[in-house]
Amino acid sequence: ALRAWTDGADPDPRARAAFARPHPRIREARWLVEALGARGGLDLSDGLAGDAAHLATASGVAVHLDENQLRKVAFQGEVEGALHGGEDYELLVALPPGRGRGGVEEFRERFDLVMSPVGRVAAGSGVHLVPSGGGDPEPLRRGGWDHFHPAPDSPRPS
Repeated sequence: ALRAWTDGADPDPRARAAFARPHPRIREARWLVEALGARGGLDLSDGLAGDAAHLATASGVAVHLDENQLRKVAFQGEVEGALHGGEDYELLVALPPGRGRGGVEEFRERFDLVMSPVGRVAAGSGVHLVPSGGGDPEPLRRGGWDHFHPAPDSPRPS
């Protein structure tokens, strides 16, 4: 919605409603803990790079975000917007290995929401991007959206 407004267009009604009245995913988060054993999570409101860094730091791990997976779920496939944009108001959770696969469909049926994998937790620290062509994860040098000091080359919030 915010991107449409900044571009001088009318946002999709669903996007406008989500922006105007964000829905805290408390029930969903509780279910992810109880049913799938979520080990860590937080609201995703300032881009994956910043919020994944909070998760990584609090948990003493590294987060490897997969560029291919991000491209599938990002608005119009814009990975930079997903990493460094803001105003998404969704959940980022870390599930035990293999637990997400079985719960994706049940989560969708229960909450009418799609649960999308975007990466994995690894030993180490910080947030890294696994390039779409493969190769070693590369550390992200930029964090999430900063409402008070956006970088000059930052994409507008998604």
